Amino acid sequence: MAKVKISEIPFEQKLALRNAFSNAKEQTEFEQETIAIYYGISLSLLQQWRCNGGGPKFKKIGRTILYQKSDVLDFFKQKYENTSQYQRKAS
Repeated sequence: MAKVKISEIPFEQKLALRNAFSNAKEQTEFEQETIAIYYGISLSLLQQWRCNGGGPKFKKIGRTILYQKSDVLDFFKQKYENTSQYQRKAS
C-alpha cells in the first residue's frame, strides 16, 4: 500500500482490509496500515512501538514494514489478558 493517511482511505477499502485480515491464514503478512485499521489504532502508535519496543513483532523489507498475523494476534491477546489481570488484582 502506498503511503497514505488512514483517514483518506475510503470506508469500502477499510472494510476490505479488515475482512482480508480476519480471513487470512496466521502466516499471512500485512502492512502496517492494515493492522492500524483492523485494531483502530494510529500508524504513529505502531511506529512508537517499533522504536521503543513493546509492540508486535515486525520485519522491515526496504521501507516496507510487515507484520505476521499470528504475531499481531498474540501481541493483542497478551496485551488484553495482562490488562484484565491487572484490573482484577487492583479491585
